[in-house]
Formats: sequence, C-alpha cells, structure tokens
Amino acid sequence: MLLSALGLMCKPTLVTLPVVLLLLDYWPLRRVETRKFSGLIMEKLPLLALSAASCVSTLLVQNGAIQSSGSFSLPHRLSNVLLAWLVYLGQMIWPSRLAAFYPCPHDGPPSWEVALAGIWLAGLSVVALKQRRQPWLLVGWFWYLVMLLPVVGIVQVGTQAHADRYTYLPQIGLFVTAAWAAVDLCGRWRWRQAILASAATSILACLLVGAYLQTAYWRNSLSLWTHALDCVPESAVAHNCLGYALGQQENAVEAIKHYKRALDLDPDYPEAHNNLGNELAKQGNQAEATEQFRRALELKPDYANACNNLANELATDGRQVEAIVFYKHALALNPAYAEAWSNLGNAMRAQGNLADAVEDFKHALALKTDIVETRYNLGLALADQGKQAEAIQHFQAALDLATTQHRTKVSETIRNQLASCQSSLPRP
Repeated sequence: MLLSALGLMCKPTLVTLPVVLLLLDYWPLRRVETRKFSGLIMEKLPLLALSAASCVSTLLVQNGAIQSSGSFSLPHRLSNVLLAWLVYLGQMIWPSRLAAFYPCPHDGPPSWEVALAGIWLAGLSVVALKQRRQPWLLVGWFWYLVMLLPVVGIVQVGTQAHADRYTYLPQIGLFVTAAWAAVDLCGRWRWRQAILASAATSILACLLVGAYLQTAYWRNSLSLWTHALDCVPESAVAHNCLGYALGQQENAVEAIKHYKRALDLDPDYPEAHNNLGNELAKQGNQAEATEQFRRALELKPDYANACNNLANELATDGRQVEAIVFYKHALALNPAYAEAWSNLGNAMRAQGNLADAVEDFKHALALKTDIVETRYNLGLALADQGKQAEAIQHFQAALDLATTQHRTKVSETIRNQLASCQSSLPRP
C-alpha cells in the first residue's frame, strides 16, 4: 500500500497496478491455480481504492488541460487510441525520429490507417490469448495494453497524439515477452549463450548511441524544437515553441515567421497569437500586436498573460484607464502574477494615484523580489510622494540587482536617479 501510494505520487499511470498484479497472479506466480479468483480481486481492493483516489485527483488537477469533446470527438479519440498503441510498439522496436511533441490532427487519422491498426491489435491479442503454452505472451501483451490505457488518449489531456514519456512502464510488459520469447526460441541452440550475449551487447551498443544522439537534442530549446520540426514538420506547437526560442535569442524575423506558420496550421492557437503579439510589440508594430492579443483573449478568455500584454499596449498608447481594467482582470485570473501587479503600479502612477501605485509595487515584490524595474519604479513612486529616504533604499536595492544581473545601461539609469534623490535630502 505504501509503495503503491508513493508510486502513484510519482506517476499517476500506475493506477493500473491492481490489474497488472492480477496478470502476474496468472503468470508467473500461478496463484489462479490455487486461489479463488474472487479472493484475488478482494485482496487488491485497497490498491483499487488508492488508484481511484489518484484518478480523481489527477482529473481535478488536469481539468484545464483536458480537451472537451468539442475539440476532439469520441470517434476521433478512439481512432487515435488504436494508432497510438501501434505507434508506441513501432517506436520501441525502432526508436528513431523521436520528437518532444506529436500533434493530434484535428481532422483525425485516415480511416484505412485506423482499420489496419484495429486489425493488427485484434490479431495480436487473439494470438496472445490462444498461446496457452507461452503464458508470458499473454501477460506481456496485456500488461502493455492495460498500462497504456490511462494515457493512450481516451481522455484527451493536451493536444498531443501520443508522448514518449507515457511508455516507460507499459513497455516493461513487451520486454518481458521479448526476454521469454528469446529463451523459448533459442533454448536448445548449441551456441545460445554466445549468440544471445553478442546480440544483447549489439542492441545495448545501438541504444547507447541512440540515447546519446537523442539527449543531445535536449541541450537547449532551439535544438529541441528544430529537431521536433524535422520529425513533424506540420506541428503548430513546435513552430510556436521554436519561435519563442528564437525570440529569446533576439532573432525577431525568424521568430515571427514561425509564429505565423503556427497560425497557418492552427488559426485558433491562443498562445501563438500572444507570442506573435509580443514579438510585434518589440518591433514597434503596436496596432497589429494589440490585434493579436485581442484575438488570443477571444480564443481563451482566462488567458492572464495575454490580458496583461494587451494592457501594456493600451498603456503605451496612453489609454491608461483601459489598461488598468485589463491589468485588474489579469490579476483576477492570476493573483500571483507579479509582473501584472508591477504594470498596474506603473499605470496607477501615470494616473497620479501614488498610494495605490506603491501598494501595487509592494504586492509585486512580495511575490517576486528580483524584478529590477519594480524596485526602481517603487522608488520613483515613493520619491513622488516625498519619501526620499525610503525611495533611496529601493533605488539601492534595484542598483544591486541590476549590477548582479550585469545590466550596465539599467544600472547607470538607477545610479543617476539615486544620486538625484540623495541630493534632494536636507543636509544636516
């Protein structure tokens, strides 16, 4: 019970453990031959209760990520389920072109692929059930099917068709089948030990090389999403993420190109609209940036980040009253949004509401203490109130942060303001 609970906290896909234990009761433990089946089920009820609790908590936590039936219909999801079972099997046998994200096509997979996948799965299951002399085949195959069931896509979490990370536990069953099949096939060979040892060494060597190459793609976001697009060129998510990585590298032209490609593939992608808006705002294209942020909010009304970004553009345009409305809406959606508190403080200061501005800046710093701009702006608001001594403390803290972060130009601005504030203090 304890180990099951710890396992569920690590990886909720372990909810299928009671069923896997029933399979192990069949083979290799063979407890079904000496115990009543009802007794075997009864002893696993506590584990089933843990699994049920884990299912409920996971569904509550993942509620925002679970796609509605309107996004992916039940036939669409079931079609993807059949294909995913076979895709995982193929990737285990030949692990190449593995990507960080595999998009789920909105139109669904072709009917002939679904039909073929269904025939293959049914055929393999029938073979496993009929091979009574090789019980490891039944246990290994159904271990794989059962353990994939929670994550195979019947309940769609996110927009991926499948994900490599889901296969760590389910593939144990396939490896059990492969190991016992090798023994069964080669058990009577004269040179079996040498042959199997050589084969195992060769396979491990290939997997080591493959693992080395695969992990190299994960060294940074740029290489990760470039590789993902090499594997799945029509992935809107990969284009969006690569655009973000390029934006972080100040490569605005390429970033915008990838954001626009993401929106060509999926026009209703709020994150891509928001990211494109950010990049356009950096380029000074304020009107189009505002349009992108509004579109992101139309698609996702509870998108606090887009709400804050839209408010920034309104504030830049001098529309402080409208900006304040959107800043407050962003904070209603996410009260722990430090940047939005800081931005609201700026808007309040621009309106001359210094008391509220100071409180907003302090809210931001309570959530995130290392924002240089917030420290500096709080100092400005306090200086405007005539609280020079307190302002100097915040200017000094901002200068220390900027120096630590190697922001030379910002440091110079803060140093000048600090000197100005110090000079305004009454001399003893």
